[in-house]
Amino acid sequence: MTNWYCDSTADAGRDEAMFFDVTGPGTYTLAPQYLRGAFRYLTILNNGSTPVEVTQISVNFTAMPHWADDALRNYTGYFHSNDDLLNRIWYAGAYTNQLCTIEPSSGDALVHLGVINSTEDLSYPVSWYYNTTITNGTSCLTDGAKRDRLVWPGDMSISVPGTFVSTNDLVTDYNSLASLFALQTADGMLPYAGVGFPLIYSATYHMYSLVGVADIYTYTVCKIIQGSTNSPFDNQ
Repeated sequence: MTNWYCDSTADAGRDEAMFFDVTGPGTYTLAPQYLRGAFRYLTILNNGSTPVEVTQISVNFTAMPHWADDALRNYTGYFHSNDDLLNRIWYAGAYTNQLCTIEPSSGDALVHLGVINSTEDLSYPVSWYYNTTITNGTSCLTDGAKRDRLVWPGDMSISVPGTFVSTNDLVTDYNSLASLFALQTADGMLPYAGVGFPLIYSATYHMYSLVGVADIYTYTVCKIIQGSTNSPFDNQ
């Protein structure tokens, strides 16, 4: 991270800085498509000659948009042992799944897909947009809070069991899985990745989608057996 760019959402290069045209006192807000997923640090630069006083900075925290902010710590499942490192690892995993649960209309637009690849050493900053709707519903589970912000069935094979154990957020899991089946071709092929990514066949990722069906079905049956009538398939 420098004054002019930060690590990239594309396969190479650096993401460009965002600038405000400061014309006087007031509140300045970035457009929604410039959302930054899961960042820890923020650099502010005045690239003009007139001094600017910043009195307040706020961030719109968008993880698990279908949950109230005061509910984000109410894990339905939890882990605690006498090993602090294991405790930290468990909650880091649970929190990561929450960060990767996003509002469906803020998926990656992949504006440089097929243009910039990981073998390039780019010295200039590049643009990005998080404004693609990738699933139905009010939330979806993606492969990363920053990149790629898409539904990947391979990642879901890890994150779906994690969300079930920690937050029991099966509705989000269902929305993401359903988006993959919405792309199924007439011959039965399931996509390599979800909406926004080119339709590419992968036998491995095809099978991961079927694993997702088995996981969500199993967890739903478990809830019914335990006495809960709620199901991710209700009202869908």
